[in-house]
Amino acid sequence: MVATVLGGTVTKAYLLPDDDPSSDGGRCYVTNLPPHAEAAYFYGGSFAEAYAAHGGPPTPAHVRRVVLANTRDHAALVAAGDPRPSDVPRIISTCWQSIDGLAKKLYTEGTIGQPDVDTALGLPDAERDPEARAHALAAIRAGSVPGTFEVISRDSAWKL
Repeated sequence: MVATVLGGTVTKAYLLPDDDPSSDGGRCYVTNLPPHAEAAYFYGGSFAEAYAAHGGPPTPAHVRRVVLANTRDHAALVAAGDPRPSDVPRIISTCWQSIDGLAKKLYTEGTIGQPDVDTALGLPDAERDPEARAHALAAIRAGSVPGTFEVISRDSAWKL
């Protein structure tokens, strides 16, 4: 979800089997992620996990424990030199209902992709109305909760 809000495309996300000893839960593959958003992408997964486990905004200590347990995310954050991207907590809080619904779909079906993320966020189709999509993503980045605003473009009237 954070990847999409920051400009990336989720090609596939899936769960790993629970009986796999190397399993850390799942994988998410993203393309077109702007370089400045890489740390936020990795932090977003761990922050959302901590948010869910805590039942709301987690404490910094809780987030740190989750990041350290998610070795891939931790390594990527260290490599990026940005251990706590500041926009992630707001994006997660703003989009929590969408994230929760998407997580339920992932656990039910085992895999999701960009169309599922778009549906969860209520985004217009990028091919049919890229302008409305760009405005909707900007509104979400600015703090608007998906489902609470309307975007009207030259090509269509689109309501989220």
